[in-house]
Amino acid sequence: MQWLNSAPERIKPKTQGIISYSDDRYIINNGGTYKVDRNMAKYEILNWKTVNGIYTAGNTVEDEMRRQGIEITNGDSYTEPKMAAVLSPRSKFQDLFERYCEIRDKEPEICFTPSIERQMIETKNPLVREAYERIGAAEVRRMKYHQSNIKRRLIAESSRNFAVKVVEMLDLALKKQTWIPSAKVKAELQRIYDSLGIKKTAKATDIEEWYEVERESRKIDGKNTDCMMILRKAFISLRNF
Repeated sequence: MQWLNSAPERIKPKTQGIISYSDDRYIINNGGTYKVDRNMAKYEILNWKTVNGIYTAGNTVEDEMRRQGIEITNGDSYTEPKMAAVLSPRSKFQDLFERYCEIRDKEPEICFTPSIERQMIETKNPLVREAYERIGAAEVRRMKYHQSNIKRRLIAESSRNFAVKVVEMLDLALKKQTWIPSAKVKAELQRIYDSLGIKKTAKATDIEEWYEVERESRKIDGKNTDCMMILRKAFISLRNF
């Protein structure tokens, strides 16, 4: 962050635009001075050690699970069905989330030693923890555990700039390097504007503010249709809507 904080005033707005597009969970803006959130950095180190240290050998797994009070038998898999569900590569988001709720609801409000099972779920799908902490279990259930909708909700409620939110939502909604009818682009932009409370009528060409695109008339269902192909992100404009 030193390079940004010591940058000349005339170029700070542009460099701050780069910071605004990054993950704001890891960067703190304290009155225009940026610094890394060391607590989040330590949390990421813990996650890395969990995956690359604790779980690299079977005996280490068993030792750690016993330390956490999880029963181990001589079978090929752990008898604890909930733990087995966490370990399975086919675990559904709903199952992980509900098990995570069970764990968190039993923990004290301030927990300095989260269980290994909790850490495993957070590492396996970070969206579980983010959804639980930021929008709550009841709302996730109301949204029927739909991950794309949960991600959109989290983006909408984040502290990021409007333009950054628009780009993040477009990344979820529209494929790159494929032809998309311009009418669909326009409709998606309008839906995003509405969800963010932006009082603006969308045009398909708005997307050119944030992406490099190609335009071409193509045959769809036998009709000539104006289409767009999103190539790559352009420099993010941080203007206000």
